[in-house]
Amino acid sequence: MIDSFSYESIRLQLETFSENIPELLSSHPATAQYALGLQNLLDRVDSPFTVAVTGQMRVGKSTLLNALIGEDLAITGVNETTATINWFKYGGKGLDGKFRVAWKNKPDELFSIDEIQTWIGDSQQAADTRYLEFFSSSELLKQANFIDTPGTRSVIESHEATINEFLAQRCEKESMRQGGKADAIIYVFPLVARESDKDRLGSYGEDSRIPGSSPFNSIGVLHKWDHLNSDDPFEEATGKATTVAKAMKGLVADVIPVSAPLFIAAERYDITFWEKVVTLTSLKDDLDFEELLVSDERDFKSEIIEGCTLTPEDRVAFRTNYPLPWVSICLILKQVRKHSISSPKKAQQFIREKSGIPLLQSELEQRFFSKSRLIKILGSLNKAWEPCFQASMVLRNEKTQWATDLAQIPGYLDYLSEKIEAHEKPAQGLHEFLIKAQHILHDRIKNNASVLSRIDKARLIASDLRDNIDDDLTCLEKLGQSKDIPLTPELVTKLQSIFGYYGCELDQRCSKISSSNLEKELIQILDEIEDAHLNRKWEHVREHTQLRVEQLLDTLEQKKRLINE
Repeated sequence: MIDSFSYESIRLQLETFSENIPELLSSHPATAQYALGLQNLLDRVDSPFTVAVTGQMRVGKSTLLNALIGEDLAITGVNETTATINWFKYGGKGLDGKFRVAWKNKPDELFSIDEIQTWIGDSQQAADTRYLEFFSSSELLKQANFIDTPGTRSVIESHEATINEFLAQRCEKESMRQGGKADAIIYVFPLVARESDKDRLGSYGEDSRIPGSSPFNSIGVLHKWDHLNSDDPFEEATGKATTVAKAMKGLVADVIPVSAPLFIAAERYDITFWEKVVTLTSLKDDLDFEELLVSDERDFKSEIIEGCTLTPEDRVAFRTNYPLPWVSICLILKQVRKHSISSPKKAQQFIREKSGIPLLQSELEQRFFSKSRLIKILGSLNKAWEPCFQASMVLRNEKTQWATDLAQIPGYLDYLSEKIEAHEKPAQGLHEFLIKAQHILHDRIKNNASVLSRIDKARLIASDLRDNIDDDLTCLEKLGQSKDIPLTPELVTKLQSIFGYYGCELDQRCSKISSSNLEKELIQILDEIEDAHLNRKWEHVREHTQLRVEQLLDTLEQKKRLINE
């Protein structure tokens, strides 16, 4: 029996899949093609949690990744830059400031980060590279590996092929060994999402989630909204993000408007920058302020503005020392002035919050990192279930066809027997051939039934575990995202614990429940759920609570029985 509350038990089951089922599938000609999909299942579940950052080219994926990591590792530029799959991993003192090249036709090499420019765009270095690994001591990379991918709709054909191979899990074996496909995805949308974005997300979802399940491991980001030219770009960006989220419903859990340049300014620029921002926004005359920004950056540096205490030379130094994109500078100045912020520190905090990155960081923690073990197990169970399901369908169809053929043979034999009695010479040979065919079909059906039975048994085990974990994640998302939860905060915390938010082991699932009388407390939770009279919107949470509590009670009873024995 598989203990669904024991990571080691689930891991052993996946190991059994990897060792036994591929050999079983290979033993039958019709199912041999599915054997490869069940190998190395533990590589995924044992590897670090991995998040891919993807989207169309020039949407700012690399800048976003740099903002999240806290340092400039991902290559950025106005032209197409990212030419390979780039991994970002936690390194340490020995690897910081370096990157590793996994070549296609020679051993890996370490290089100084200063040499990265030769891998930009359609270079020969990039063409000869399988993937790159960048290292950092960033706190973010302690929690997960991140991947910066070439943009889709690339003008460079090899770039499009690279990302298609990665998301479809057709990359080479060595790349798979380094972490396999992503456990979660951040999809970066432009200001106007396209149908191709939906197609790409749909393709990813088909290969990574249970059909119809909640998109718990995909989140969208609406980037570069600081380019919006409106009185309230924050509000407009939020509206656009809501529109995109509706269009991509079922493909991403949410779409968050973010601006990496604004966050980088808030995180990395010293208080002097914000003092100058406040100085520039404190002009008394609105016309003077508009004149400061109405022209291009050259005029900002050179115009003598009445009432502005920063001279043109000061403004030149300001732009040199703080090389933020001009549109981002304009947005910061306009919004700080609009909201009458006179404190440099408050201006910094205001822009940091409005950048959307803190919200994205919170979402990554709540949606991905806190559930990483559940997501990785579910991914491996999906990988185990799918080939077995396909093989089962093939065998059932084959068995039906053979049974149909077998059922027709007696009639043919009776017909041939009549011909034999009439001394028709060919009839005897055909009769003997059909007798042999009858025995062969009997043996094939018997072998088919044996293989099918073993495959179905393995598939059902994977299916039960997979469905339970998928329901865990779906309920956790509902409890974490809904604003009108008809349950007490204390009960919500207990349910989150039961659903695996604090870990998938038995003691972790019961960690927020009083241990003095655990069985009684679990039954009390069922009573509270029933007393809440949940409507249809919360029916799934009620049903899954009942299932998980009953499973927990059974597991506790079994452990007691083993101790007493």
